[in-house]
Amino acid sequence: MPGGFAQTARGAGHLEKALPCQDASGFARGERFTIAAVSDGHGGRKHFRSGQGARLAVDTALRLLKRFFKKHAPGSCPAPVRERLLRRLERDIVLQWRIAVASHLAGHPLDRDEGDLCLGMGLSPCRFHEWYGATLLIAGMTEQGSFAAQIGDGRCIFVRGGKACFPLPEDDRLGCGMTTSLCDRDACGEFRHVWLGNDGADRPEAVFLATDGVADSYARDSLLFFAERLLGAFREDGAQALAQLREWLPVLSERGSRDDMSLAGVFSDGRPCPAPA
Repeated sequence: MPGGFAQTARGAGHLEKALPCQDASGFARGERFTIAAVSDGHGGRKHFRSGQGARLAVDTALRLLKRFFKKHAPGSCPAPVRERLLRRLERDIVLQWRIAVASHLAGHPLDRDEGDLCLGMGLSPCRFHEWYGATLLIAGMTEQGSFAAQIGDGRCIFVRGGKACFPLPEDDRLGCGMTTSLCDRDACGEFRHVWLGNDGADRPEAVFLATDGVADSYARDSLLFFAERLLGAFREDGAQALAQLREWLPVLSERGSRDDMSLAGVFSDGRPCPAPA
């Protein structure tokens, strides 16, 4: 039975400016799978409800991933069928996130300050999804293989044969403060994903998901090394590893990006791992 974890910490820069945390993370287990998700709200005046958007993204993704893995066995499908299933999952996540955003807005109408902000910036009520804009990274591990998908910045890391790697293709639309997003008009087409089966020596041992606050705090090779060490720590003692991670993320934010921090993962270890506080 795969293990999993999720942890989010408010960034040093957000603490200094009395800003709320705009990251979210979560994981869940079923009878034959473990899933995880992290999301980073864009922040800024244009995306003034992005913290809530990130929480809705994680909740929506975990709910749909549970349904997906209960209904489908991707490793048993021919590659073209599996590709269609994964694309449909991504479309469902975007659609259900937008429904959740609309429901939240209906239950929590704009207050006076938010209304003045929209008026002053010329933000269209027709594009209210942008107010909740967020990235999303998701992962799942089953007896048959491992899956990861991503829209926006941050990093997905696989560990195979004890060595970490970045399995997803680079997206040249990211960087210089720009990112793709769940609130984009073509969000369904902006996901990148990968499926790796368990039928080879390099079968995935772990999938880690990091928002850009974590990823930007490490050099490329250092982030890969950190992932390898993290897997070893969770396999040795999951409770202690999670406690150390909870202490480390605020320190990393202070020393590194100063942004909010979210890290989640799934890994091939049958021992139970405690849920985040």
